Amino acid sequence: MAPKLYDLTFEDRPDYLYACVQADVISLDIAVQYINELMAHLRQTEATKLLFVRETPMMISARHYSIVGSFILNMLPIAVRVALVDHSPSHRIVVRFINTEAREKKRDVRAFELFDEAESWLLGN
Repeated sequence: MAPKLYDLTFEDRPDYLYACVQADVISLDIAVQYINELMAHLRQTEATKLLFVRETPMMISARHYSIVGSFILNMLPIAVRVALVDHSPSHRIVVRFINTEAREKKRDVRAFELFDEAESWLLGN
């Protein structure tokens, strides 16, 4: 079995599920792997609120971000509210793609640059 190229951690917090992915390198394949693992955990715990922190380097292309954003929104259970905090060098691209895709698909998902803003939105009504 090949070693994991990322570290995905989970923490049950009082009002939401916290997840964080850290990776030294990122590719479309790695993103698909950690998203699959994240979605499986989300379904298993039946959490309805997720704060997901992404600490990764920049991907190769903006097209990859579009693919990853669509993949997340298509796999995400309908009743789950998600706040994404992106700490990658490409956070502006990530925030734009995720927020645009979520709005178009009418999903309760938002991307942020700051943790406090994300948590406040996630816990708000």
